[in-house]
Amino acid sequence: MRQNRLTSIEQHIIKNQSISLDELCETFQVSKNTIRRDIDALVRKGSIQKVYGGVTAVNASITLTPFDQRNIHHVDAKEIICKTTANFIVDQDIVFIDSGTTCLQLIPYIKEKNITILTHSLSIAMAVIPYENINLITLPGTLNRKTLSYTGVETTEYLERYNPNKAFMACTGISLKHGVSNAATEEYAIKKKVLSLTEETYLLADVTKFDQSAITTYAALEQIKHYIIDEMPPEAYVDYFQQHGCTLHIAPKSL
Repeated sequence: MRQNRLTSIEQHIIKNQSISLDELCETFQVSKNTIRRDIDALVRKGSIQKVYGGVTAVNASITLTPFDQRNIHHVDAKEIICKTTANFIVDQDIVFIDSGTTCLQLIPYIKEKNITILTHSLSIAMAVIPYENINLITLPGTLNRKTLSYTGVETTEYLERYNPNKAFMACTGISLKHGVSNAATEEYAIKKKVLSLTEETYLLADVTKFDQSAITTYAALEQIKHYIIDEMPPEAYVDYFQQHGCTLHIAPKSL
């Protein structure tokens, strides 16, 4: 499948940082016309850029760090964000919960609700197990140990079976130039698919994520309709959200 090849090419370029078109053709046993079409798709995605005679990985300002290291950062901000987020989840909701460390903190605040949770996060699945009132659907795939999430073509395809009415998303960076971005390239297709399936989308992010960007942009800012954060972001973002019909929710310091 072409999507498998695109993912392999992307990972190969990121690993090598830069590579010629001839080397890509030889490695993946495809014609130069095919590799050019694949490269164009990856350039539109934002993970690579063309250079003379070849391509190079985009140098993102943020790289992926292991889940357990990220989980101990900004704990207080994550908790107040999740307390506020819980108010947007009601009984009978079918919700997708993303794999970010902020999203994991949401579970204690929704543990008594009668809902269905759809997730590719191993950590969230483990956190939900004690609560029999929550119907848990976990997506298949290959475990990424840095994100503790399942990824792969089968993960994205399996998503198409379901109709979540709300999605609670995570990110690595929020930027006026690069939109909502993420450092885990393997999760790009999953996040894009979720956004295509769900009209009511929420982004959970502490204010330090603003004016940051990572290697892949999975959403334009206006594609996310609700932003739940711990502090008021820079004024330029407030203006942008107002102009594009996005709602900004500032979590109270104490609830």
